[in-house]
Amino acid sequence: MMPYPTIELDCGSLGGMSGGAVLDADGLLVGVISRGLQTEDMRGPTYAAWIVGGLHQELKLPWPPGAYGDDPVHLLDMPEDVLGIVGREAITIDGPTDYRYRVWFGADRGNA
Repeated sequence: MMPYPTIELDCGSLGGMSGGAVLDADGLLVGVISRGLQTEDMRGPTYAAWIVGGLHQELKLPWPPGAYGDDPVHLLDMPEDVLGIVGREAITIDGPTDYRYRVWFGADRGNA
């Protein structure tokens, strides 16, 4: 049903919630609401695009003016003080559309 990595949430959503942030227990962005099913009991499900599927993207960033130039900027090339990505070191970009993820458990588990 979804052509990208997806998280299924056991909750309802309303029309207009697409694009909304899905946060984990630590308040970190893990996905963006992409589709929801409105049911009478409001239990969903709701689907979110998993954020790791978008980390290999290049974006044109027009704001603030002049900060990034006219060329697209790869998200992983943005300075960490501008865009914090927890687990950034677990992603390797091999080409414009080729990327690899390795298992990453986080520094708090001693396996960074």
